[in-house]
Amino acid sequence: MNKHYQYDKHINYIKSNELNKVINFQKINKTNENAPIPPDLDDLVCLHKIIRKRKCRTILEFGVGYSTVIMADALKKKQ
Repeated sequence: MNKHYQYDKHINYIKSNELNKVINFQKINKTNENAPIPPDLDDLVCLHKIIRKRKCRTILEFGVGYSTVIMADALKKKQ
């Protein structure tokens, strides 16, 4: 799926939750097309929504990347 379409689809959620202050989503759209496994904006937004909705207190994450930043932001904002 086109990354620009994904960004446009989630723009209201990204801005209302100030996720654009945590990650530069427009840069992801442009620069990571050639990454071995580029971040998927649908997945990142979905992760953020689930963590906030379920009011998670602890998350076990393996690896470091965009999902780590999104999960940390969701945990911080749920308090």
